[in-house]
Amino acid sequence: MKIAIYTTVSDDNDINTTIISNRNNYINKHKYSLILDYKTTTDIENISNIQFLLDCYDIVWYLSIDSLITNTKLKIEDISELGPHITVCEETIVPWNHISSQSIVFKNTTDTKMILKSMNTNEKNWKYLPNKWGTWLYAIKDDLGDVLKIAPSRSFSSSIWNNDNHKVFSDWKKGDFVCDLSKINSSKITLMNNILKQII
Repeated sequence: MKIAIYTTVSDDNDINTTIISNRNNYINKHKYSLILDYKTTTDIENISNIQFLLDCYDIVWYLSIDSLITNTKLKIEDISELGPHITVCEETIVPWNHISSQSIVFKNTTDTKMILKSMNTNEKNWKYLPNKWGTWLYAIKDDLGDVLKIAPSRSFSSSIWNNDNHKVFSDWKKGDFVCDLSKINSSKITLMNNILKQII
């Protein structure tokens, strides 16, 4: 089975260095490919790139540049909560956002490609929504059937975040597969380095 992790690189060199090292350690262990995108700046470009990559891989795992793999023993294809097509994790940080867009598994199926094409052509319907295409997908989830699987929170994306007063909250625990830090607004690299010490 050919598996790729696809990550869009940020403009923060410290975070890039930390995350890419984390990714390389993981893919070398499990013989995956790592696709680092230094050019993409929009969601619609991300969707197009995933469509292209699915012509080459059985699974494309989109993992944001703010996400650390914190349990390197786990293999993404062995996660029991994965659905047959597209799988996202439930998000519980804010009441208006139901699914995480930081860690998404796309399997190479006709239905996956159909949804990606629909996301591409319907950009005008999700571009200005709170979580963009994530909000749109959640709104039509009942029509998608098993094409969109919403896995329980922490299946392959746990979160650490802070509020406007910089108070830190977390549903990540040592041993969880992935730690998403996209909602951390300050001292992110310091927190990343602390979490790296707890990786298994």
